[in-house]
Amino acid sequence: MRIMIENERKEILEDLVFKASVAGSDDCFNLSEEEFREEIDPDEAWLVYQEFAKQRKIGLENYANDIRTEIQKITLPEDLHFMAECHNYDDGTFLLEQIVTSPNCAIETAQMIYWLSAPDYYYDEFGGPEYCDDELNEPFADLLVKMNDRAKGMGFVMDSGVVLSEEMEAYIKQAQLDYTKEVYSKVPECFRK
Repeated sequence: MRIMIENERKEILEDLVFKASVAGSDDCFNLSEEEFREEIDPDEAWLVYQEFAKQRKIGLENYANDIRTEIQKITLPEDLHFMAECHNYDDGTFLLEQIVTSPNCAIETAQMIYWLSAPDYYYDEFGGPEYCDDELNEPFADLLVKMNDRAKGMGFVMDSGVVLSEEMEAYIKQAQLDYTKEVYSKVPECFRK
């Protein structure tokens, strides 16, 4: 049975997912004020305008630290899972890194993030994410390395009540690799289905 999150809480978490996408982006940071106003109309997209304006005012690192702190306050595995489900992978890895490094990250959430980050590409192309030397792919390679390290160390929360959707279960099962091959044998057990 999936844990239900109240609609009001979902809205708060969705806003935080958006803020994390801003924290992981410098798209508007270096624009002139005129370019910024042309890019984002405050009358049509108030939250978008407000968050990018805040980032421009306090700086990239300060904004990212503020959002990181907000995410660290989340103690419920189901909230982190909901955020991971809402994440657009085109928005990069900032949010995902915060989720998988949280002490409250459920194994199911980690499995979902792991397989949606295409580990097979990094094993096939580079012999493992730790060997990625392609600047474009480094953020997801680094994320996979962090996840592998955590899986070998303290691990993820088990028996949290978080349940993968049927679609995600099917996706993960079809994405499984031949772990008898040396290159795939490095995939941590907890990510295998």
